[in-house]
Amino acid sequence: METDTTGSWTLPEEYVMLRDTVRRFMERDVRTAEEKVPHDATGLPSDVLAGLQAQAREMGVWCAQSPSEYGGAGLNLLGQCVVAEAAAKCRMGLYFPAAGALGQDPPKVIFRGTPRQIEKYGASAIAKGSKTFVAISEAGGGSDPGRSIATRAELVGGQGGMGRVVCAYWRGRTARQHYRLHHRSQAPRHEPGMGMTHELPLERWYRELRIRRVGEGPSEVQRMVIARDMLSGRSKG
Repeated sequence: METDTTGSWTLPEEYVMLRDTVRRFMERDVRTAEEKVPHDATGLPSDVLAGLQAQAREMGVWCAQSPSEYGGAGLNLLGQCVVAEAAAKCRMGLYFPAAGALGQDPPKVIFRGTPRQIEKYGASAIAKGSKTFVAISEAGGGSDPGRSIATRAELVGGQGGMGRVVCAYWRGRTARQHYRLHHRSQAPRHEPGMGMTHELPLERWYRELRIRRVGEGPSEVQRMVIARDMLSGRSKG
């Protein structure tokens, strides 16, 4: 069992193993492949991606949120969050988790549709690893709170990835040189701009995180909804 930083909860051993498996995959294979494509790339070469996707299937993390009977991993909500958090830790991760290596789950509402809809829009999408949005209205539509939670886990993973890069940078030789410049009263001018260059993924992550804050409702709207619900509950006694 693994204790979190507060010491109040432990991640079950099976999820620790799942997390570590995906982390190793990301570090050893996904990020290595990603380093060979342009800074703002939204995908990997098809042959490279096919190899990574085959590994994901073998690891049992392909389309983590989709039912196993249709070809997905069928993970529960905690498992989905563990995978989502780890898969976000790459340059493309905020919008293309694991650079597409884990597939893309079709909307869960599809699996509450008719057998024909499930086969046409669900199972086929899982087999190909691509999203099929056209089925949402046909299958009845509706939001999925569970998916929203997994989305938040992606953001946590993205922020963790930022921390990893920043810490590695400041531990390096260049950071120590900057520190000595400060003590010699030579204010650095261009060095702080490293966070906005394409040499590090930080610039892309910053842009994409700003967009994600409105993905499922701007922060201002979320605060308004929370306040309204709290006041409404209070008024009911």
